[in-house]
Amino acid sequence: MSETMNHPCYRFYPNLVKGEGFFMAVFQKKSAAEAITISSAKQKAYRTIKAAQPPADVARWVKEEADLQWYMHKDVWYVMTANTFDTFAQLQNTLKVRKAGVCVGEMMHQQLQPDHALAMSECMNSNIRCIELSLSEALKFLRKEAIEVEAEKGWHLVCFQQVPLGWIKHLGNRSNNYYPKEWRLRM
Repeated sequence: MSETMNHPCYRFYPNLVKGEGFFMAVFQKKSAAEAITISSAKQKAYRTIKAAQPPADVARWVKEEADLQWYMHKDVWYVMTANTFDTFAQLQNTLKVRKAGVCVGEMMHQQLQPDHALAMSECMNSNIRCIELSLSEALKFLRKEAIEVEAEKGWHLVCFQQVPLGWIKHLGNRSNNYYPKEWRLRM
């Protein structure tokens, strides 16, 4: 907790706490105004999130840690720490939480399509097949161009100097680049 202009506030630094870093401040009105109540007709019914156990073929993408909690929403699997999940479940009752946890991937045709967030996360399983790229191949990947790799069929993590860049799906004769379109390099 730190004091900013005589107001207590909380800063969650990514290097000091588990999480991605955010800021929170609560202000209290000094005048004694009447509390405003919201009628039940105006309250929105937000979704309730329940913990779920993923199938083994989904769980293999994430490190096996005891304090991780899984949940699924609209065919998409997410994972977060158990203590964060409890807070998230409480907030979800009254707030519209746009994103929480690490998106592991979406179930498509009974198979998990890994999400880019998983490739960037520390909770990704270290046993995931990784293809090391040269500088020119890495730049082609980041421009969302097709790259030629020799690998077995399936999902592969592509890396440059052991730093994960994203996912490709090798189909045998070619590979599909799953780098987010909105993040591609335009050079």
